[in-house]
Amino acid sequence: MKQTIENVWLYSNAQASLAAATEAALEVAKSHGALLTLVTVVEAPDEPFLRTPLGQEMMKLIREDKQQLLRALTEDARRKLPQDRVANVLLEGEVAWHTLTSHAVRHSPDLVIVPADGGASSGPFGTLSQHLFRKCPAPVWSVQAMTNRSPKRALVAVSSGMDGSDERLLSQEVLRVALGLAAHTGMELHLADAWNLLGENLISSKLGAKGTQPYLDLQKQFVQDFTEELLEQSGGKEKLAAVHYPKGEPGKIIPMLAEEIDADLVILGSGARRGLEGFFIGSVAETILSRLGRSALVVKRPGFISPVQARSLSSGH
Repeated sequence: MKQTIENVWLYSNAQASLAAATEAALEVAKSHGALLTLVTVVEAPDEPFLRTPLGQEMMKLIREDKQQLLRALTEDARRKLPQDRVANVLLEGEVAWHTLTSHAVRHSPDLVIVPADGGASSGPFGTLSQHLFRKCPAPVWSVQAMTNRSPKRALVAVSSGMDGSDERLLSQEVLRVALGLAAHTGMELHLADAWNLLGENLISSKLGAKGTQPYLDLQKQFVQDFTEELLEQSGGKEKLAAVHYPKGEPGKIIPMLAEEIDADLVILGSGARRGLEGFFIGSVAETILSRLGRSALVVKRPGFISPVQARSLSSGH
């Protein structure tokens, strides 16, 4: 499996967490010898006003402002990376997330890094991040503003499942991305496969705590065996700092474990596969992200087809 990162995109917009996202993108590009492309989007909705001379003048000012920011960020990046490993592109479209996703469908970056910029109404991750988590075919890393260091520890959340299952295929992809990201950065990886016993309350009411324990032990052993198979297939066991088997609903226990081990980043998989399903990321992942106080990297399952079509509306160098 490919575990290299050669093409990193940074969505460069004047947002609160841009500095943290930029630091993460520079670190990844530097450590992996990757090309860093700074991407900015000029949002131009299809409104009658924007077709008037005054509207066109306003769009010109907005475009110039975006270009100025892009040039400044590019110059700064080229002071920290070889000049030939820094590029930029100015895109134009009705909505930023849709335009960025369309460009990713066309050009297949290895990693897209964006500022998180959540809020009271949107949760830890803003609208752009949420749409990219659901629809962008590339792995999307949304960086929180409070991040004050390059990630030193990541929690990799999987649901290993049986060999050949959808869960196994997605977990393999999540682990591939995590190992690739950590390959040249020295980032410490912790793997977590949360589990619970279906019908535990009913069994406990009939058999009591002592009678329920064999069922719990057997379920945990199944999960451990499946995870061991996953690690053998991925060849990544020796590269992990620890493997955790927390008991509980993943949507609750994964954010808690991230806090417990002080993870800078949580890497998880999206359940969305293709078509209209691309508008939804999966209830477990949604729950984890809504409760997460850390940066997140969301990976799509193999065969994912974005509901957004490729377009070519760009200029850059």
